[in-house]
Amino acid sequence: MVALTRNLALELASRRIRVNCISPGYIDTRLWEQYLRNSADPKAVSEQTTELHPLGRRGTPSDVSQAALFLASQSSEFVTGTDLVVDGGLTVRAHP
Repeated sequence: MVALTRNLALELASRRIRVNCISPGYIDTRLWEQYLRNSADPKAVSEQTTELHPLGRRGTPSDVSQAALFLASQSSEFVTGTDLVVDGGLTVRAHP
């Protein structure tokens, strides 16, 4: 997805079309809640995934939507070809 984003950003830049992507981490959604319910130890899985995040919590749909709103706003008019990672620092910890 990131490679496609970068390629499209280059292809469409001359038309002043910006292309970016968002890479979320663990986000508390209904699908995530269903996954927890079906796991052998929901409490342990919840605690483990929370501890993985340097910011001390999993993300919310609002965290992701705020990132999308930023990319759609005039505040990011000079941003294209980027991958906005919204994961509370998870990948920083995983890939120093």
